[in-house]
Amino acid sequence: MTFKKYIYFSFILFGFYFSTAQSKIFIGAQVGGTATSFRGNDIAKEYKSKIGALAGISFELTIIKNFSLITNVNYEQKSLGKTVKFRSTPDVLDPFNTETFYDIEIKTKHTLNYISTPVIARYYFNTSPRIYINAGVMTAYFINSTVKTNFTAPEGFTLNNNSQDESIRKFDWGIIAGIGSQFKLNQKNYLSIELRNNLGFANINRIRVNGENTVYKTNSINLILNWSFAL
Repeated sequence: MTFKKYIYFSFILFGFYFSTAQSKIFIGAQVGGTATSFRGNDIAKEYKSKIGALAGISFELTIIKNFSLITNVNYEQKSLGKTVKFRSTPDVLDPFNTETFYDIEIKTKHTLNYISTPVIARYYFNTSPRIYINAGVMTAYFINSTVKTNFTAPEGFTLNNNSQDESIRKFDWGIIAGIGSQFKLNQKNYLSIELRNNLGFANINRIRVNGENTVYKTNSINLILNWSFAL
């Protein structure tokens, strides 16, 4: 499925979802941050969480009192970092130097850019402000990636920032759990803050090592600030 088909299908689903609704509808905008980790093998665990950005729009449909269905369309960055230290052989930088070795440290930040569309069930408790819990599923479409590199090395050492796009599968999916609090500003406007965990089940890695696919699965934690408006 291409990106255009993914977005087209998502909006058809959202349109059908809301066209059948007879209850209260909220539309909103949200921003936040994301901390991501990899799992699946020992190499994946070497990557450390970095902070990425999140921004999107939200839709909420009240089914019954205290219970709603939520969906979002988010741009989300899943960022990770890795530090590699090694000692170069002499002929890498100076083939005529047979005595000097060079200590090199390379720090990289990998950012995977996604469009994510979670579908979430939300329950509100009878508190003020309103505390709520979330549970649901997420799908995410991979757009592209960036790699930023900093390294400590002698003059003459160069490093290519190769794109990872060809090594990442287009779709990620998984389950969601979260908790948040909603503040009523007036009769129409609401402000929410939420902590959400997205546990990916898909292997996002295409690369095969010794004929076998190396497993990389994502887990991302979102801190989200949302403003919503009652229609």
